Amino acid sequence: MSESEEPAKRTGRWPLSVGTFLASFLLLALLLGWWADHQRLANELVDAKLDREVKSRQIQRLREDRFDARFQAFSSFSWETFESKWTPDTYVVAVEENRDRDALPALSNALFLSEEASLDAVVERLIPKVLSPSPQVRFNALATLVAQYRPRSSRMEKHTQNLTDVILVQLRESKDNVEEVKTVLDALKSIGANPSQAAIDEVAKIMNDGHHPLAVLATLTAGKMDVSLKVGPRLIALIDQKHEDWALAAKHLHEHFPKAEAYEYLKSKYREPKFGPNQLTLIEAMNEIEW
Repeated sequence: MSESEEPAKRTGRWPLSVGTFLASFLLLALLLGWWADHQRLANELVDAKLDREVKSRQIQRLREDRFDARFQAFSSFSWETFESKWTPDTYVVAVEENRDRDALPALSNALFLSEEASLDAVVERLIPKVLSPSPQVRFNALATLVAQYRPRSSRMEKHTQNLTDVILVQLRESKDNVEEVKTVLDALKSIGANPSQAAIDEVAKIMNDGHHPLAVLATLTAGKMDVSLKVGPRLIALIDQKHEDWALAAKHLHEHFPKAEAYEYLKSKYREPKFGPNQLTLIEAMNEIEW
């Protein structure tokens, strides 16, 4: 091979000049920069849309709350069949015979405002009624008893164990009846802190069953019954799997996580394609967070 052919071979190995290579590199860098800016602007657009929707829902909710307050101010309860000066026995009869669920709040309030001795006498008579064969009596008795658990009132604490024992029986007997179980879980959630470990364990079984339709409600209930339970991660797991009641978990997530973390998590779900049809639900959940 001649000396004149050797440079030609070397030239064939490097078809691009250094200048062309640098130009290509710069072009690629520009394209990557453009793509990064495009993604950033797209995310900012999503965030702006989300913030606008959240604020819009806040305004709408404020208007609805004002309307509800005005409506309730004009609402009243008729005591047609209930004696104004009741006794524990006549009160229990009124609870048993009541067929108007809208009347229960006023009926319950009358008991709440009574003297402690009267309340104790009624509660002792009503607790067994929670296991009545009559669905109406069961519902009325449980609703009336649970309504006595209110903030800054400790008069029901001494009755909690006995009431929970009866509720636990109802929970076990109605485990195949979703509506009955929901009523029981709602009751236990309203009662709050509970000394019954057996009841907490029973609720936890439902909480840990990802296929149970009331898993989310059970999780929230367990968190109320035992505040030492960290149910936040369980709520997130139920949201991630998109449990049929995941919206309830999203709505209450901020109660079990720092507000900022809950907001950012829900915001991340807003961007996921899986939750695309449910963006309004996520906005409503974020709207529950009060800063």
